[in-house]
Order: sequence, then structure tokens, then C-alpha cells
Amino acid sequence: MARARLKAGMLAAAVMAAGSWAAADCESRDASAAEKQYYQSSYAALKDVLPPAPASWKVVVDAAHEPYLCADDAQGGFEIEVRAHYLYQAGKEELDQADAARRRMGKEIDAMRELPADVKKDRQVWLDKMSVANRASNAAYKAGDKALAKQKDAESEECSGRARAIRDKYWASVQPQIDAIEARKRALSEGMASVDVTVAANERYPHAPQANMGAQITFGKVPRPKAGGLKLDGVRVVLEGPASRRDLIAGALDRAKIETLVK
Repeated sequence: MARARLKAGMLAAAVMAAGSWAAADCESRDASAAEKQYYQSSYAALKDVLPPAPASWKVVVDAAHEPYLCADDAQGGFEIEVRAHYLYQAGKEELDQADAARRRMGKEIDAMRELPADVKKDRQVWLDKMSVANRASNAAYKAGDKALAKQKDAESEECSGRARAIRDKYWASVQPQIDAIEARKRALSEGMASVDVTVAANERYPHAPQANMGAQITFGKVPRPKAGGLKLDGVRVVLEGPASRRDLIAGALDRAKIETLVK
């Protein structure tokens, strides 16, 4: 426990040191009246491109913050971000329909894994031979003939492997269809979902989201070609959440309005 506290203390000290270094590295300055006005009007314009919450959704938009500037930053040399959180809660009817669909798809998968009669017949030949070898092995052990028992064990294992190979070959043949059903199951409503949306303007060093977790849409010049200026050079919209859900939000974005902001 003492060792854990020591590690935690060292980590906290490192974080504080990093923060002190960052503060020392940049002497901040207050935004000018023109910069504040530009920031506020731009924030309002970026917030206005967010789509309203779809049915059964809620949206929460983070409060705006004053721009942070270093003393040597050019006028308007800051990024502007609007962060919104879209939250979805399914109703009872939708949840019941999704549960029924999952059960139906589970039965489809079970039926597809059921071996056809001809495959069962071929497999049963080797299962029967395996049983014969097992009985012979047991008899040999009882008679004290260990060599014969081991031989029959090996025969049993070979027959088991051949029966398994017949089953696995058939399962492999239907696996693509099963994968498609599983994909449909995963797409069903889980009852709750969230999509985080960031509308960012004038980024100098944007980082793309991971392909399996998010998507981005860019307008104008991204990254910003130069620091400074009281105008929007580029806008990037980042959406993070389940693909089907974020596509719903992305489709409702007012793209035409964003285009007018960066002209």
C-alpha cells in the first residue's frame, strides 16, 4: 500500500512539474476586445451548425471558454472548439423488437450449424469407429495389454479427428452467412448510445480519430496554413461513437452553412 502511495505521489509530482514547465514556456496574454468579439461570434456560428437532437435523443453542448493566448501569438492565433454530446435512449417497444430479433437470429445461427443428413452420415462413420476403438482400448487395459490399449487410443484419436474435420469443414462453409447474421445482431439497438461531436476551427495540428471509433469531415483549409487573423480558415467536424449512430448525426449536419463560414 505504501509503495502504491509512493508511485501515486511520484506521478502527481511529474504532472505538476509538466504543468509548471508548460506555464513557464508560454507567458499568456489577455485577448483583445476584437479577439473576444471574434471568438464569441465564431463560437456561436459553429454551434449553430450542430443538428438538433433526433427523436429519442438529447444533446448537451459544453459551455464556451475564453481563448488562451501566449504573449507572442498573432492576433486571432487560437483555435475555436464547440463540443456536443448526443445521447440516445431507446423506448420499450424498440428494445423489445431488438430482443426478439436477437432471439430470431440466434435460432437462425443454430439452424445453420446443424449438420445436413449427408454430412451427419459421413461424420457418424468415424464416430462409430471411434467408439469401437474406445471399447477395445478399455478391454485391453482390463486385460493388462498396455501396448494394445495405446494402439486403440491412437486409433480412437484419429477417428475423432476425422469426424471433427468433417464437421468443421461444413461449419466453415456456412461461416460467411453466420458472420453476416452476427453483424446484423451487432447493429441492433443496445438501448443506449452516445455520439461526441467536436466542431473545431482554425486548428494548426489536428489529429484524426481512430477509424474504428470515429470519423471526420473537413471544410476549407485544415490544418490552418498560418497562425493568426480574425477569420475562419478551416473547420473540422469530428464524430466519435458507433458508426450507425454517428452517421445519423453526420447526415443532419448543416454542411452548406459550414461552407459559408470558411469562404
